[in-house]
Amino acid sequence: MRNKILIAAFLLMSSVSAWAEDFDFSAVCGTGQTLYYIITSESEPYTVKVICPKEDEGEFYVGYSKPEGDLVIPSEVENNGIKYSVKSVGGKAFADCGGLTSVNFPESITNIADYAFYGCYSLINITLLNGVNTIGAYAFYRCDSLTNVVIPNSVT
Repeated sequence: MRNKILIAAFLLMSSVSAWAEDFDFSAVCGTGQTLYYIITSESEPYTVKVICPKEDEGEFYVGYSKPEGDLVIPSEVENNGIKYSVKSVGGKAFADCGGLTSVNFPESITNIADYAFYGCYSLINITLLNGVNTIGAYAFYRCDSLTNVVIPNSVT
């Protein structure tokens, strides 16, 4: 019986950890915040998406510093001598980063996933460039201070 309980506990823990995406690497952006990335293409053209480093029971950035202030997402980031194009902002990537006040996106970004900026209540300014094609559901939900948003015609 004890073995069955241990096996069940292991399977449950394995399935819970599979829900969260582990980041492949991190890098400090030009505005000083550490951003976390998942490699989305390991062959040319090399690409990544920005993600939240750790989510635990609805809490975001558990054990990591949340980006705050003015954020400029880079168009390119280097890891182990490889330059990656930053193509997307993952789901919940900046969820509950209540200290973020503005975000500037590079033209390389084509997708902003669901809930990407959920609960960024201090976010005032968003500038999207022509590369963005899609913005996911609730991407800016609970961004109560958001007053200046530039959305290009490329967004469908």
